[in-house]
Amino acid sequence: MPLLYEPLIESSVRGLSFADVGGLWNTENEMVSHAIKGGASRAAMIDMQPENNEWWQKFDERCRQLGVSGYSKFVGSIDDPHLLERTGRYDFVHCSGVIYHCPNPVWTIRQLRAMTGRYLLLNSMTVPQRITNTMGEIDFGQGQCLFIPAADPKKRAVVEEHFSDIKLRLHDIQWWSGENPNYSPWWWLWSAETLAQMVESAGFRILKKAPSWEGYADFVFAEKE
Repeated sequence: MPLLYEPLIESSVRGLSFADVGGLWNTENEMVSHAIKGGASRAAMIDMQPENNEWWQKFDERCRQLGVSGYSKFVGSIDDPHLLERTGRYDFVHCSGVIYHCPNPVWTIRQLRAMTGRYLLLNSMTVPQRITNTMGEIDFGQGQCLFIPAADPKKRAVVEEHFSDIKLRLHDIQWWSGENPNYSPWWWLWSAETLAQMVESAGFRILKKAPSWEGYADFVFAEKE
């Protein structure tokens, strides 16, 4: 993640309410502590991990070590149509490493829009407009996306070679658990351009966009129209 990502939050959130959606994984990627340090009027972590899960405990411990307190915690999925009834709306919503794990990303962005009062900072794994390597080629231009459950072995091999530096493997796993989708695997791949267009189509104006995570992801900073 580039150095400008965390300062962007700290410099934009003063006096605003802030929510970090899905920020528990790996804990150190959470942005609640940065928002509070930046002067947020209130802050919340929202994540679908069960209550008392180890990641909630590690998040609390991290905040204690940083001298951060006074935040709220909500257990729930951003895709839950009733989530907003419990969490309320926030001026600034941050969501990183989540949307490509969601089976219906358009719905997810609309859910984020409903939660957002002013700013949305959305970070997602992305791919170039065209991937070309020794395993083949995939075109991601003009809004084309890859629905990973339907990807054939050749496309999987191209993607895995592209992400070989971070040792990504597109394993065959259980995509659904009964009637409920599994949010652990990657469901989708898209380019940075497509990500920005998805955000714009949901009713946001793009303020800034830039690569993150050593070029394997991109973030979009947008204002609600």
